[in-house]
Amino acid sequence: MTRHYLTNKQKLSIQKEIAKRRRSLQSVRLDAIALWARSEHNLSFTPSKPVLSRLCSASSSLVIPENNSKKNPRPAQPAIEEKLIVWINDQYIALRCLTGQMVRDKGNRLLAEVNGLLPEHERWTLKSTTGCLCNFQRRWNLKSSKIYGEAGDADEEGLQRELPVPRALCAQYGREDIFNADEAGVNYCMPPDRTISSQPLLGRKKDKKRLTSLVCANAKGTEKIPLMIIGHAVRPKCFEKEYCAKLGFDYSSNKKAWMTMKLFFDWLLRFDAYVRQTPGRKFLLLLDNFSGHGTAGCLPPFSAVQVKYLPPNTTSKLQPMDAGIIACLKPRYRSVQYNRALGCLEDGAENICKIDQLTAMKYLCSVWDNLPVSIIENCFVASGLIEFTGNDEESNRNLNTAVKGENEALENVMERVARVHTRMSIPNILNADDSDILEEIQEDDMAEMIVQDIMGALASPERDEDDEPPLLQLSESESIKAIGVVMQLNEGQPETNLRLQQELRALLRLQSRQSTNQMRETNIDSFFKK
Repeated sequence: MTRHYLTNKQKLSIQKEIAKRRRSLQSVRLDAIALWARSEHNLSFTPSKPVLSRLCSASSSLVIPENNSKKNPRPAQPAIEEKLIVWINDQYIALRCLTGQMVRDKGNRLLAEVNGLLPEHERWTLKSTTGCLCNFQRRWNLKSSKIYGEAGDADEEGLQRELPVPRALCAQYGREDIFNADEAGVNYCMPPDRTISSQPLLGRKKDKKRLTSLVCANAKGTEKIPLMIIGHAVRPKCFEKEYCAKLGFDYSSNKKAWMTMKLFFDWLLRFDAYVRQTPGRKFLLLLDNFSGHGTAGCLPPFSAVQVKYLPPNTTSKLQPMDAGIIACLKPRYRSVQYNRALGCLEDGAENICKIDQLTAMKYLCSVWDNLPVSIIENCFVASGLIEFTGNDEESNRNLNTAVKGENEALENVMERVARVHTRMSIPNILNADDSDILEEIQEDDMAEMIVQDIMGALASPERDEDDEPPLLQLSESESIKAIGVVMQLNEGQPETNLRLQQELRALLRLQSRQSTNQMRETNIDSFFKK
């Protein structure tokens, strides 16, 4: 099913037709408006009723209401206002932003043009105050709104012309083999810019420390590649002299904490190695035209990954990550951060939103791991790159609700991230006592046996102390070092066991969360009281 779009000029024409029928007291039926729009603009499709319903609700901005009151007085110079509203509609069609001061200045210029043609005693006067501007907006149903995204730069005609090429390529792959990757910058210490209070609150300097994460997932949402995180420091102080591999993160660094071509090519090679773990499998990786992603001519050779660059100026509509995946990831991280800030506030801390980089990385990876599969799948369908089927109809209808109504889902994520409970401690999980059995296992089967032992330890009930001898108890730091040793051994194998790597990373994150929950903020006075 091909998706069609109306241009801004066509939308404004439909709004004017709706306003014209309302003035003549005609009934505005959506099916009649759809047939009129198709014949008037020679469309190859019939506009849908939801689109016409939105245009119908917005068409009142083209009509001056007849009722006037003290709250909505009659305009002093109707002719000037009519010219001004025509100019505002022209700027809307051209996708130009207007401020209140620009509208007031334009009204003064229109008044000066009219007065230049009139005698001095017949010249018009017009107040240009903030109150007059508010009355003008109320009369014409104009509202001030914030602009989001980059969809305005997309060429609608070029989009329809270029869309069949990537869609035909995606049709050659299964949904589980179509991946999209994009970067997302996160100011992990940023405090909220709104507050609830009886009086205005004085602003403070904002903490703009940033991390960049590379987000990648397949079209079904069942395979989410672990985040690649880019920071400023090679080894931040919060890492406590530990390497990022031992901490369970795919971490890189540069001066600007942003993606470069070298870092991206290194990630592509690791991604290709990940694909080659499944013999015979081929992936399609969709990318935008960001300079850090390189070009088709400079890509290193891959054996299992085909890279496809989306057409220029279309990624705001075609790229699934921009269609809502990143827009859901960032608010969920903010909810976790602000939930932690509430705990710091109750403990009496001053800078409640300040958070170290390691904790921010843990929260960000946890939010990504818990992102619902349905959101990822719906965004791929909404981008238009994947054929629309009957199974996707209900999911696509609820896409906007899933993206915008995140408050309840974010609260659930905060509870899962902030409060982690396990049946056993990490040292008990790591201290498996089947050493004599492991010695008899071949190296190829050792990784799978380790995973089964860990999962069995999680599910098995507690044993009596008399059944087996006591085990050596490891501290938290010793546990982390032990996991790092196992990860290095696994990475050194000719065929790295992906499942083992995922389990070990999960254990590292679990141990780090327990350590974070047990930490308390102290000051220098508490040190001298010892």
